[in-house]
Amino acid sequence: PLKNVLLGNVQNATVFTTREMMQTMRHLSSRKNWKSAKALALDSGFTHMGSYDLFLAKEPFRGANWMRRIAENAAVGGMKVTEAFNRVFSSVLGEFSLRNTVDNLAGVKNPANKKVLTSDSRRMMVDVFKFTPEEISAMISKRKRALELNEPMEYSTSELQRARYRAQLVTQGSGDIPYVPYWMGKQWAKPLTLFYRVAYRMT
Repeated sequence: PLKNVLLGNVQNATVFTTREMMQTMRHLSSRKNWKSAKALALDSGFTHMGSYDLFLAKEPFRGANWMRRIAENAAVGGMKVTEAFNRVFSSVLGEFSLRNTVDNLAGVKNPANKKVLTSDSRRMMVDVFKFTPEEISAMISKRKRALELNEPMEYSTSELQRARYRAQLVTQGSGDIPYVPYWMGKQWAKPLTLFYRVAYRMT
């Protein structure tokens, strides 16, 4: 489990900044924020994407009591818990990164985007979050308008959801094509190729 947490956060560190990771850690250190982030990740299906890849059966918990759930998690070395943790952490990290990145592109400097090049921020929006140039321009305009009015920036639900989804997908990978070879996307292979999956994705 420890190895999985470390691997997941190495990927976070290579995609996002250390300052954004610190923001996320501070945010999730609150029990209330953790519960909210975990519920959101669960509802969005992020925790399912990683943890359920660890089981050979397509529906490992179907009709299972709490003892069997603990046993199945123990059978994979507690990895189900760490996979879920990594997804929750990365999804929150994605939201912080979106806010910092749009701020930087709009010329609004804060401690988290200080000395970050606008070219790097634009690449983050396009390559990581997959926003179109039109969507990026609209968010920048909206941020500048909010600054002029001295109001907080209001992101749409779809914008925040995109950032959360893409952040956990890019950093933690997926056991399905096109993120891995076709054969690795089969249920029997997923538990056996977890670490290769991460290496394959980052390569």
